[in-house]
Parts: sequence; structure tokens; C-alpha cells
Amino acid sequence: MIKRFLLAAAVLLVLPGFSHAQQVVNLRSLAIDQMYLYGETIFQRGDYSEAAKVFTRILEMSPNNKGALGYAKALNKKGEHISIPERYAGIESASELRAVVRADLTDPNSDLKQDIRETDEGIQQLKNDISNLHQQLATKPQ
Repeated sequence: MIKRFLLAAAVLLVLPGFSHAQQVVNLRSLAIDQMYLYGETIFQRGDYSEAAKVFTRILEMSPNNKGALGYAKALNKKGEHISIPERYAGIESASELRAVVRADLTDPNSDLKQDIRETDEGIQQLKNDISNLHQQLATKPQ
């Protein structure tokens, strides 16, 4: 399943008509959404160990994902250990989560701001790589 997803993600990267930054953001959201659905399914089947791996990965990619936080708390109660970022561990409502995220966005040294900077750098590198590939293809003899 993961291999099929990665293949689909690779295909989406080369589709024309979308900005490269939008593609990266969309692929990240798509990956999180697909992992979430998979985690939800295996949780409902009772495969808590595998679900814990999936939701751990989601929280690594998106530490403020409310759904993944909810499953992480449920899995912790079932004996699986999922590390919930400390600042999100006590959050019970969407308004509390929004307040924490807002605080993260205003703190230039927060993990969230660092993730945003790293993502922006990654997007810029992808744009440069794609531009170089376009140039190579344009100058390659047919």
C-alpha cells in the first residue's frame, strides 16, 4: 500500500499545471490523510501495535493533528506507547489546540516555525531541481 502511494505521489510531482509548492503541500496533506485512514482502519480491526506506528508517524509530520492526537491518547490507554508532544498532551478541545498553534506561530523559535522554515527550504530546493530538469530537457537533442 505504501509503495502504491509513493508511486502515485511521484506521478503527481511531474503533472503539469500546478505550482510546485502547491504540489508539495498537497502531497504532504494527501500522505497524512491516507495514513490517517489506514491508521483508523487498523485501529478498528484491533491491530493497535500497527496503528500506533501509523499515528506516531502522522504526529511526526503534523504534531497538531487533532485526529491523530485523539487516536494516540486512545492507543496509550490500550497499552501502546505513542509519544504525544508535551505541549499537545493536555489538549481536549479544538479551541485549546488553536491557541497553542497560534502561540507557536508567534514564537520564532518554536518547533512549528522551524518546520515551516524547513518546508519552505525544501520547496525552494524542489523548485530549483525541477527548473534544472526543465532546462536539461529543453537543451537535450531529440
